[in-house]
Amino acid sequence: MKNKFLILLMALFLLIFNFNAFANEGDIKTITKYSNKDGNPIYIAPSESSEIIGTAFENTSFEVVYGGESDGWSQIVAENGNVFMKTEDLSDQKIEHGHWVSLGKYKTTGYCNCRKCCGKWSGGPTASGRYPISNHTVACGSLPLGTKIMMNGQQYIVEDRGVTGRHIDVYYDSHKVAYAHGVKYIEVFRWVE
Repeated sequence: MKNKFLILLMALFLLIFNFNAFANEGDIKTITKYSNKDGNPIYIAPSESSEIIGTAFENTSFEVVYGGESDGWSQIVAENGNVFMKTEDLSDQKIEHGHWVSLGKYKTTGYCNCRKCCGKWSGGPTASGRYPISNHTVACGSLPLGTKIMMNGQQYIVEDRGVTGRHIDVYYDSHKVAYAHGVKYIEVFRWVE
């Protein structure tokens, strides 16, 4: 009886060991972490001097590559490749005090801070008094200034006016990129406390 138990135990050990060894070959393991505050920058490379490709709102979830942390940076899995956030900007726990609510589909267009897009207000601040930031600022007349929204996984803040109804104008740094946005109908989510 003891021998059968030992053989069974050894077989189980070998099965587990071989399975883990097989599973680790080439697999990318990730763990879920959350942005610990609004405005945490997302970088293209693990350096503060690299390009910022977006910002995260508090509680945004990210799949962090396990073992991808080095020198204070965490590697994030994104749909267009891996990007980076400072490890100190990420938390293991989601802060529970709000949630995303769908507002349905909105018409979206693009704008920049040029005279063609903004007329006499070109080069100036937004209706909120802040200067517009690409991948952050949107204009919308039907949502209060300061409203946090999300479209296609990217988060924005309503900081400008200039459009009415169910229309959101996304700010871009160049007229060419703003024009290329075209007209799209996208589901919009609003952060509710």
